[in-house]
Amino acid sequence: GLRQHTPRATNKRSCVAAYTAKKSAMSGPKSVSVFLDFENLVMGAMAAFPRAQPLPLALEPIVDFACTKGSVVMRRAYADWMHPECQKYVSALVEFGFELVYLPQTSRQGKNGADVRLAVDVMEAMEQLPIDIVMIGSGDTDFIPVIQKVRNRCKECVVVGFEGTVGRLVKANTTEYASLDDLCSAFLSVPAVPLEMRGKRGVRARRWKTRRERGGPRPGGQRG
Repeated sequence: GLRQHTPRATNKRSCVAAYTAKKSAMSGPKSVSVFLDFENLVMGAMAAFPRAQPLPLALEPIVDFACTKGSVVMRRAYADWMHPECQKYVSALVEFGFELVYLPQTSRQGKNGADVRLAVDVMEAMEQLPIDIVMIGSGDTDFIPVIQKVRNRCKECVVVGFEGTVGRLVKANTTEYASLDDLCSAFLSVPAVPLEMRGKRGVRARRWKTRRERGGPRPGGQRG
């Protein structure tokens, strides 16, 4: 008689996953662009690791984490580099290959417009480069629209930040969230200050001062 053909049982999801993995392997590592809202990260580090030496914010675990995602093709950090707390990191950032974008404080509250400039740069980078993954270092909810734009273009958007500074909606909208409490704690061999203790008496985190409070010159050359 005729030999009966029995179709193999297949799993549609596993087939799609296998195809995606094969395509990824053929196309090489994914390209990653890193954008750091540096003042946001420094403030978060000062609260989480106030006694860490030599500095509260460890850059190496951030860079290492980005490299695990693929080939890093762009590295930018945004801050008022005249601020003493940010100046401490300039040399290390340059050594790690970051382009430093200077954004002077433009308000009495110390805001410097990093969210707007960073968002514009992310969109321009996606237009000009074949980027697969956008990594944003910040927890500011102002970045939710740009995170959604990245996802709408079928790109991955990874966010890294310190607990207590990353909004719930940021975590919900991003492709992946990585806690710098965990990444930096492992690197520094120092536990992060418990979230409920940050900013309270007994935790000696240095307060972020605006240019006006420091008595420094304003962008126009006048003193505050």
